[in-house]
Amino acid sequence: MRAPDGFPPSLQPLLARIADRRAARSEAALQADIRQLLLAADVGLHALYYCAIESRAEGNYLSAILNSPALTALVRPLMSYSKDERHIDKHLWKLPIPRYDDADPTHQRLAELGQDQCLFVAGLDLEEGRHFVTLRRRVRAELAAHPARAEIEAIVIEMLG
Repeated sequence: MRAPDGFPPSLQPLLARIADRRAARSEAALQADIRQLLLAADVGLHALYYCAIESRAEGNYLSAILNSPALTALVRPLMSYSKDERHIDKHLWKLPIPRYDDADPTHQRLAELGQDQCLFVAGLDLEEGRHFVTLRRRVRAELAAHPARAEIEAIVIEMLG
């Protein structure tokens, strides 16, 4: 399987593992999903974190939560300096983020909102070759203006706050 344009060769084994697990899906759809995940999850390719998910809905649910500024605000007191977002990954799972429950209407709604944001970010015209910090800043600004932001924030604060 060929990695999509702009996908670092060092991540090719990850792409292969995902492909093995998702053999029933088309290659184009899988590559689009991976690129979309990397952009929507606000991941800098210098430090890629991933986890197994049971469904696309669970991935969208987590994307909505993890991209929420409310999550950052809730994690900040758990961080050693509480002033920036460096190494936020070491602390965010200390919050009581519930496992996705497809029978829970709140989880379903977050999954829907996360999918909306994911599709929105995937449609952004992001300049190839730009530094990841510049791209991350742009994605965050666009997500801050997204219509789903306020509802996601309210749900995340109620769920975790």
